[in-house]
Amino acid sequence: MPSGQVSIWIPLGVAVLGIVGVVIGNVVNNRSQNKRLLIQALDDERKTLHADKMRIFASFIEVFHEWAEVLHHAVDKLISEDEPPSSDVAAQLKHLGERIRPRAAQLYLVASRDLRDKCDGIMWLYRDTITDLCADAPSVTSVGKVTAEDVPLDAYYELLSHMRAELSIDPKSAAAQWDNYG
Repeated sequence: MPSGQVSIWIPLGVAVLGIVGVVIGNVVNNRSQNKRLLIQALDDERKTLHADKMRIFASFIEVFHEWAEVLHHAVDKLISEDEPPSSDVAAQLKHLGERIRPRAAQLYLVASRDLRDKCDGIMWLYRDTITDLCADAPSVTSVGKVTAEDVPLDAYYELLSHMRAELSIDPKSAAAQWDNYG
């Protein structure tokens, strides 16, 4: 080979190394892009699940709050006036109990075990209290240790605080403080 000339293998080797570098660069870029897309998809799924939980919890708590208010007033009236709930109030309590069931079923699908257990306990407490209240001749003693102050609204607020914790809502936020009037 005359002086100043390069073997054909050197440009071919450089070309092959260049092609290998481009291919490796594309593979690395595709992997990082796939990882980025996966992270974004997981984040979107987490946000969607959180929004679904928020919607389900809000739907449940809307009816549950109404149920708690009606029950609170019925127990309060029984304690203060020794007057059992009217048939309208009993029908309203029964209707609200029926409305809460499908919402509770949705809640049980997305809630933690702790929240489901808390919800079950409070709903059974409400059902037992309603059964005692709507008995043929309810009295303060038939309701037992139940008082207007400690059953319906306190149980409601306790359940609400558990829901907020599960949704990662700060208990010191304005929204959390808004309904602590009771």
